[in-house]
Amino acid sequence: MEKASNQLKFISIIPNLVEGEGHIIPYHTAVTQAIQPLNWEHQVLIPRLVEPHLFPPHWQPCLYPCDLESKGHFFQQSFKIKESTKLGLSITKSLQFSSETTILFLERFIHLQLFALTLAIWLLPRQQCEQLNVWLLYRRDTHNSKTRWIYKSLNYLLKQKLPQGQFHLLTDSEKLKDSLSRYFKESIDVVPIPHTQLTPVNITYFSIDKEALICWWPGSPRLEKGWEIIKNLVDCDFSQGDKICLVAAETSALIANNQGIKLKLIQDKLDRQDYEQWLYSCDIVLLPYDREAYHERTSGIFTEAIIANKIPLVTPNTWMAYELAKYNLDQSLVLDWENPMTILDIILQLPQDSLIREKLKIMKDSYERFHNIKNYGNCLSKIYTFNK
Repeated sequence: MEKASNQLKFISIIPNLVEGEGHIIPYHTAVTQAIQPLNWEHQVLIPRLVEPHLFPPHWQPCLYPCDLESKGHFFQQSFKIKESTKLGLSITKSLQFSSETTILFLERFIHLQLFALTLAIWLLPRQQCEQLNVWLLYRRDTHNSKTRWIYKSLNYLLKQKLPQGQFHLLTDSEKLKDSLSRYFKESIDVVPIPHTQLTPVNITYFSIDKEALICWWPGSPRLEKGWEIIKNLVDCDFSQGDKICLVAAETSALIANNQGIKLKLIQDKLDRQDYEQWLYSCDIVLLPYDREAYHERTSGIFTEAIIANKIPLVTPNTWMAYELAKYNLDQSLVLDWENPMTILDIILQLPQDSLIREKLKIMKDSYERFHNIKNYGNCLSKIYTFNK
């Protein structure tokens, strides 16, 4: 099909697919759906060495494959500068023949990946940069990081290379917007979380134990996501343990306690269909996330749980607690997690609380109005049009 003469190219840059874990693939699939009504062309640049047949044609394996996010000693970290430079050169090569008005979009990155993008932009001829926009979506508390000055410096360099009004910072958290705006001294736009469109129609619900409440701890088991708290729940002696079944990833290495709750271990990496099946099959979603790591950053799983009309249990002083407080749910669903016996008692009482259900329904309706593909596309369109 022939392109419209005024079509804009929106290029998602994904330096690391993280082996398909987490939000990356659903997020950019949602981006494609969001910008189709805008008549924007979506192109996704991913690392080489992936199997092209696993992705749509507009997902192009052209970036230099490197893991810049792994930890290591000083010399290993120094070597990553060379790797980051190679990544930057591959980005430049993928862009250098484009003459269309283009938005480069980066939504998951560390400082080394942002360095690669900055290098790539500075290697492009100034004439091409006249048609180029760069949008960075910050989703972490970068202003508290030891490397915050690097992000700030790279933001400055990108802004200097581009024409006025063609460099923008985005986030998906109101709390992050305020903090990052103060640190970067830049205006920041808040966009919805787009990958929340669930497909409850024709979902086959998993039936583990019809007599037990299903509590799901989703995602890969990590300390910042509350591994120790979940382990304490499993290890706890609980007289009514047969009424609760915890679902968690196999690599959590949790071991059931015969005097405690039931345990069901599932594979770590779920495809989208299985992920949604577990989301709809569970009764309660456990999100005992670290309050420092999630003080201001969002959680896609939390957002999906609300939209799926599930009961989320979260940690105080996190973004999730902040969101629940808007709907007067903080007193019921924000827990300190210190006493596992108390937590398990609360879990048994929650499903029967009609007032909590009513408040969650109001929150669900509000989330569905904001966090959806159409509204995400509308927000992108407004940001581009306003600064055009």
